[in-house]
Amino acid sequence: METKVVKSIKRKLSKRKVYNIRIADNHNYFVNGILTHNCDDPHNVKQAESEAVRKGTLRWWDESMSTRGNNPKTVVKVVDMQRLHEADLTGHWLEKSGEDVVHLILPARFEKENKCITVIGFEDPRTEEGEPLWKNLYDEESLSTLEKDLGSEYAIAGQLQQRPSPRGGGLFAVENFSFVDSIPPSEIIRTVRYWDKGGTEDGAFTGGCKMHKMKNNSFIVEHLVSGLWKAPKREQMIKNVALNDGRATIVGIEQEPGSGGLESADNTVKNLAGFAVKKDKVTGDKVLRAEPYATQIEIGNVYLLRGAWNTDFIKQHELFPMGLRKDFVDCSSGAFNLLNGKGRAGTWGSRK
Repeated sequence: METKVVKSIKRKLSKRKVYNIRIADNHNYFVNGILTHNCDDPHNVKQAESEAVRKGTLRWWDESMSTRGNNPKTVVKVVDMQRLHEADLTGHWLEKSGEDVVHLILPARFEKENKCITVIGFEDPRTEEGEPLWKNLYDEESLSTLEKDLGSEYAIAGQLQQRPSPRGGGLFAVENFSFVDSIPPSEIIRTVRYWDKGGTEDGAFTGGCKMHKMKNNSFIVEHLVSGLWKAPKREQMIKNVALNDGRATIVGIEQEPGSGGLESADNTVKNLAGFAVKKDKVTGDKVLRAEPYATQIEIGNVYLLRGAWNTDFIKQHELFPMGLRKDFVDCSSGAFNLLNGKGRAGTWGSRK
């Protein structure tokens, strides 16, 4: 980390108005005798989905901004930004600092279930669902025009509503998930347990989804398993789950591009000798691969067996693709595509 030494400070005798974004180079200036450091837009909107770029911003906050206060007992840090991702700077700071952060959320349209009440006593005074924040500036007509101009549901959610994903989900209409208390075996056509394997080096979770295709052409998610496992424990977990599922369940394995992905998939196939295993050599973007699955959720044709995993499963779908974790979505969309032959954006790998 580069360090610069302040050699001198010159006081301007005249007073003038200045905007933060007009402070050149180091973004430092004095406000009522307080040395202030400004950073405009810590995240680039176009790069918000890039994990590498996003983590670089978080490192800057942890390793550089943490040293910018000259008195740790009196320093105050203020972050003013739109929400771009569950793990953006706001999400990171809230996760790390918890109750030490005053989180002020003032969405352009009031949301009753997300009413803001801060730890210092402020309460959003609005009571009507969808009520504009500042009617004198953005009345109903002006706000509706702005929403149309923004276009994307994700842009509206991040810039106006202070949420990383649209209310009720973006790609997935999560409110259309239905629930069942049991699954009649006689109505099952076939069953798949699909694995999306994560790497412990980058903190990615491994997820395994068990899904059925039913005689009425509906789909039921029966069970999810996930964890942060190193390769040996992960392979043992996959083997244990396969033994529990039984040999009638087809096991799907996502094969990542490159020789490393092929080797990892082959190791799993060898580990599951005696089971029906399909290697899924996927191509294309994860979002594109999830679209056929999302379409079935949209029309209410995907059901969940009630279980403790339901809440996390739905939350990941709601935040996708702007959520920190994607393992539940990746493995469930993979299971869906495998149950229906070739996925729209995926291809089956040849036998080796």
